[in-house]
Amino acid sequence: MKYEYYPKRRTEQERRELNEQILRLLQSGACEQAGVTDEDIFNRYTGDGGLHGLRRSDYENYNAFSAAKKELENGQFFTPPPLCEMIVSALRLSDTDLVADLTCGMGNFFNFLPNERNAYGCEVDPNACAVARKLYPQAHIVQGDIRDYEPQTHFDFVLGNPPFHLRWIMPDATVMTSHQYYCLKAAKLLKPLGILAVIVPASFLADSFSDKGAIRMMESRFGFLGQVMLPEHAFSDSGVDGFPTKLQFWQKKSTAADWAPKRYSTDCADIYIPSGHPVMAATALYEKFVMVAKADLAGNRNKVLLELAQLKTTKSTFLYQVKKYLYQIRSHPVTREKYDACFAYVHRFYTQRQPADMPYEEWQRVQLTEAKVLAYLKQALCRQNAKPERDEIRLVKQKYSFVYKAYSRKMAKLLTDEMRAFLLRNRPELSADRTVTIPNWAHEAPVEGAADARRKLGYAEDDFVVSYFGNLGVCQDETALIQAMELLKDQPHIKFMVAGHGSKLPDVRQAAEHLPNVKLCGFLTGEDFDRAVAASSCGIVSLERGLMGMCAPSKYYSYLQARLPVLAVVEKDSYIAAELREKRAGLSSDVGDGRQLAQNILTLYQSPEMCGKMSENALMLYTGRYAKSIGLARYAALFEDIFPSAD
Repeated sequence: MKYEYYPKRRTEQERRELNEQILRLLQSGACEQAGVTDEDIFNRYTGDGGLHGLRRSDYENYNAFSAAKKELENGQFFTPPPLCEMIVSALRLSDTDLVADLTCGMGNFFNFLPNERNAYGCEVDPNACAVARKLYPQAHIVQGDIRDYEPQTHFDFVLGNPPFHLRWIMPDATVMTSHQYYCLKAAKLLKPLGILAVIVPASFLADSFSDKGAIRMMESRFGFLGQVMLPEHAFSDSGVDGFPTKLQFWQKKSTAADWAPKRYSTDCADIYIPSGHPVMAATALYEKFVMVAKADLAGNRNKVLLELAQLKTTKSTFLYQVKKYLYQIRSHPVTREKYDACFAYVHRFYTQRQPADMPYEEWQRVQLTEAKVLAYLKQALCRQNAKPERDEIRLVKQKYSFVYKAYSRKMAKLLTDEMRAFLLRNRPELSADRTVTIPNWAHEAPVEGAADARRKLGYAEDDFVVSYFGNLGVCQDETALIQAMELLKDQPHIKFMVAGHGSKLPDVRQAAEHLPNVKLCGFLTGEDFDRAVAASSCGIVSLERGLMGMCAPSKYYSYLQARLPVLAVVEKDSYIAAELREKRAGLSSDVGDGRQLAQNILTLYQSPEMCGKMSENALMLYTGRYAKSIGLARYAALFEDIFPSAD
């Protein structure tokens, strides 16, 4: 559980005022200043359900009143947290399970999941979506219509409380209720033998005669696990009383030979669910509906994988190798704990889809391939055979012969002195004399003339081009970069070029839409990268706070080799900041300080002489400390130390 729940009944007016207050704070980003915590938002925001403000007397009949009310509310009655906790507890989810709520509202179900990063949600209401993203920043939450929701994977579990009253016209001109559509959408997104837990009106599939067609439609996709009535006042805290609902469990059909689907029954199980403490019924629900279904899912994992594999074209030997590696990983006591992660990785390969907003070039880079999958599994298998702790030579069998192989006691090779210090602090088994630092080096290619490069990229000769190359992910600070771009947008000759990829690139892309001084080039390689570097006047490198000793930005060495003054956005006591000060090869600013970064850019732009001197110093720093020849010589010395040549 991420947030504690404090139940409290509120009037419509109190709910409305709290909702408006929270939305204002979210929009202004002033929650922390106002002393409103995420837990406060979780307990106080209730959505629009029951807050329609309409009066029956204003309408000719109840049908007209009901239609207007439904249109305004959009069926938004968030599932109370105790009910969410009961359902999640009944499913007994693991850290590796992929879970989706296709109409997630403010994300109440996500509060009780064991792994927020494996949670997926879709919500049409932008306000509820904003609240959900605030409360669960690691979840994959999309704002949009469930009918357009196409995630990149298939799920182990789908759970939710869809809107009840909406009616949609399908492509075949049939009319379908929103809760029925939710179930059919879940069938499409669940993997074989995946489980659906859904709250529906008590009237849904209540009559085996009049609902025969809908029942047949569900049975064509699912095996029925069971259903139970919920307390009539289960949604009272969300603005509705006395509306009968029930909880259904279904299991996606599979072709597994030893699995047979159960037919639907209108009967509800005799399980008492207390109104105030529904979580008390979780064990009974698990034993009655879920336990056997989860056993079927676990026992048929390889068959499920085969079903997914049949939907994707791969080499004939690939699936055989995958199944062999997974068996070996699961069978060995050392690697058994890695089995779930390995299986999830393979599952991701078979279900991955290119995001609609991702360029083809970037998708080609990040998508999983057969080679990546096999390499991942082989890496896990390598843990089965640990190297000896001491220096020795052993006779090792390789295929059809025996060879002598040298081993060494534990030794670490690090990229920076900061990494070395960090590792020695946190790895007591390593000794200082067995730990060496060998920095990275750059791709040492001839640099194209700056004038030609700028002309080809559309820059003027007197433009001052500030470049950022490489990854923009969790380790990089994009805030300072965006702020600097905004502060310098009125400088006509200062241009920003961003060429890279990563999870934070969409934030930069969104900011760049309104900035005339920014060019996004996508991920560059080969001659395109060399040309972009040649056109640059300086290069930005950044590292988030707290990552000293864990990361070494490779672009730093490329900038130095290309004679670019370095603008570093790093902690003040980092090795990059100290080195730039010592060698006068660039300027640094603190993490998140976009104003200082902008000032450093202006300083270089307004001082061509300083910029030229730093350019020379950058090359001298690279050739004297980071050149490829220096790194190779250190590797040679390291190998000679580990494996001294025989006299």
